[in-house]
Amino acid sequence: MLGNIADAAINGKKYGAAGLIVTDWGDMGHWQYAPISYAGYVYSAGLSWNADSIATAEADVVNYLNRSVFEDANNIMGSFVLELGNYYRFENFPILNMTAMFILLTPLGGGLTNSEVLNDKLNSLFTSINYGMANLPQNESIDFVRNFQYEEMRRFLERMSSKLQESNMECPDNHLIREEFDYTIRLLNHALDLYEFILFEQAKDEVWRTEQLNQLIDSITSIRIRYSQLWLKRNRIGGLNRSIQQFLNLQNQYETKLQE
Repeated sequence: MLGNIADAAINGKKYGAAGLIVTDWGDMGHWQYAPISYAGYVYSAGLSWNADSIATAEADVVNYLNRSVFEDANNIMGSFVLELGNYYRFENFPILNMTAMFILLTPLGGGLTNSEVLNDKLNSLFTSINYGMANLPQNESIDFVRNFQYEEMRRFLERMSSKLQESNMECPDNHLIREEFDYTIRLLNHALDLYEFILFEQAKDEVWRTEQLNQLIDSITSIRIRYSQLWLKRNRIGGLNRSIQQFLNLQNQYETKLQE
């Protein structure tokens, strides 16, 4: 995100652009809450005002978010939002415009599948987006299942959850912001739970399989309900059904698998 914005600002100035546009798109619905995008908005505002400030821009964003957006007396939230956005680095899957965890939870990755099919789907997307749409040089296919540092990501999310609790926001919607980021971490942890089921299903017994599927069902049901509650505190209802549809699809997959 930061690299794309910086590139737009630098080249916009170089070629005489009147400004730059920053958008927040949702794919197959819109799963990210408004505060997820605050860092991008602030970074864009700073560089569009002064594209030559690139050297200090990230630190400026952290300070501004702490002081003027989240009003965090403990000066944590500014770095927290930027750090949380780096979870993709544990995937070792450099696809453009999305992350493997998002793909896993959507029809793009198939949801509850097996590791071979998941690898095939990810490589197909990687080829079509990175080589086709972006016209980048072709490299060998990527073995996501082998390269994914999922245990390290789990520990990273635990640290992020602790960091969120240590913040001391005083902005008017501080309680809602805390809930929105807590939900985001829960959703990422659910993706990890699904991945671990896919990875270990064939090696585990029926007791483990049943227990894990029941946990996945309980988790995605809670996520779906909480997503709707939080979304409607800021946003209109239009489009909400599309956003929760994949949660329902996942729940159906888990329940069907449980009956096998």
